[in-house]
Amino acid sequence: MQIGLDATCTQCLATIRRAQLFFRESFKSSFHVEDGLLTNRFAPLIIGQDFGRDPCSVITQMYARGRLLVLEEVIAEDIGLQGHLERNLRPALMKPCYMGLPHLNYW
Repeated sequence: MQIGLDATCTQCLATIRRAQLFFRESFKSSFHVEDGLLTNRFAPLIIGQDFGRDPCSVITQMYARGRLLVLEEVIAEDIGLQGHLERNLRPALMKPCYMGLPHLNYW
């Protein structure tokens, strides 16, 4: 599942992992979720990361009018950061749809 979030709408944020929503009342799947998102070949990938016990990364891109598109989540359980990067995130970024795109890392 791919989730597109409007970055200007603070009441529409949702966590990606396990589909737990922060704002259940205002989250509308028909509005916020779109399958088959395509990468923009002219925009950098933005990699968001959480370095907790179970590392998690999201691969995103900014689109027009401040819209943040979450293209993919990359999660790990009971693994260190180094293992997550080597076994999960790096292979995800090697997919043909992301190859050759510049990326920015945020944590």
